[in-house]
Amino acid sequence: MRIIEAAIKSFAKNGLEKTTYTLLARECKISRPLIHHYFPEMTDLFALAARYVRQTLLQCAVSAMKKASGEPDAQLRAYIRGCFNWIRDYQEQNSFWLLYFYQASLKGAAREENTALVKAGHERIQNLINEGNEAGLWNSKSPVEDSKTIQVALTGALVSCMTEDGFLTTNRSESLMMNLVFRDILTASRTR
Repeated sequence: MRIIEAAIKSFAKNGLEKTTYTLLARECKISRPLIHHYFPEMTDLFALAARYVRQTLLQCAVSAMKKASGEPDAQLRAYIRGCFNWIRDYQEQNSFWLLYFYQASLKGAAREENTALVKAGHERIQNLINEGNEAGLWNSKSPVEDSKTIQVALTGALVSCMTEDGFLTTNRSESLMMNLVFRDILTASRTR
């Protein structure tokens, strides 16, 4: 675990190219040869660090959902809130995640993994919209499109929180996101 945490910190601060086994060994107080034994390629360590960060983000969302009532609107609010909680609580991981986005833009394994992550989030949101339709909360004519819109807006809001100072606080961004979803997107679904 110390290796992963040191790697996340170093990748966030130094990038993939400038993170070295020597730097990691110094940071986590584990011998360089031992780190190299477990992670022969730095990209292997980067991939594991990305999985760890994804898991942390997922845990924040799921934990918030477990605390909410079982109603679809409460679950969707909690899912969104959990993502913003991750922004607030794991700022070092935020910087790493931006590097991960960059790596995903280059195609390859990071892009495939990110696509799978986005698909899972999209499906979770779509299921909640479908449940809300069944419960009479919304009348989304296109749960697929609405869930993709929410997913894209949420990703944009999170990136904005990670990269901007002063324009919008994380709390304000979360509030705007809730308005967009529950006042604009899902309410508008009733009139489409």
